[in-house]
Amino acid sequence: MTHTRQLMDRSLAAFRHDLANRPTPGCGAAAAVAADFGLALIEKGIAISAGDNPSPESVSLAHQLEKCSGRLSTFADEDAEAFAAFLKSSGCGASAPAAGASDERQSSTCPEAKLINEVPLNAAVTCLDGMRLVESALLATSPSLRSDVLAGARMLHCSLQILLRVVDENLAVLDEQLQNQLRAERNALQDEADQILSGL
Repeated sequence: MTHTRQLMDRSLAAFRHDLANRPTPGCGAAAAVAADFGLALIEKGIAISAGDNPSPESVSLAHQLEKCSGRLSTFADEDAEAFAAFLKSSGCGASAPAAGASDERQSSTCPEAKLINEVPLNAAVTCLDGMRLVESALLATSPSLRSDVLAGARMLHCSLQILLRVVDENLAVLDEQLQNQLRAERNALQDEADQILSGL
């Protein structure tokens, strides 16, 4: 995997064109980019509220959000690369294997099969890391900017749901033991994210 920020360094128009016309990037990469925009809204609430004299708490929050942003930018590229590698290794061309298909690709432990599940799952973890900061971010945000922070939280939650849906769709390519492990992890992420959102 390369660790450049190829997708995030492109224009929105170019990224949208590729989403609409190429096998990759797909919904996982789009969700990671959307989540990064959600983080940006949360960062804005903190930064503008703090002005020129940010508190240590605001500086710490901004730093943590920036770390999440960097990881999501990497995940956007990794998701596109992982899916392209899986399509190549499985001989599927531009199409993913149908869910429930009975060929050997549907119960695989090859690296490419693992990556198309691990990358979106790790991106969902980062979305949750961002959501865990929202309550503190709201305390550091002026009332006029709370809507931006809350919108950012919802974008993170929506992106997390999409990323977990990607995992759901891709689990069939793994063996049963790994399916059960990743399913338990995704359920725990979903439960905590839902709980955080309901408390905002």
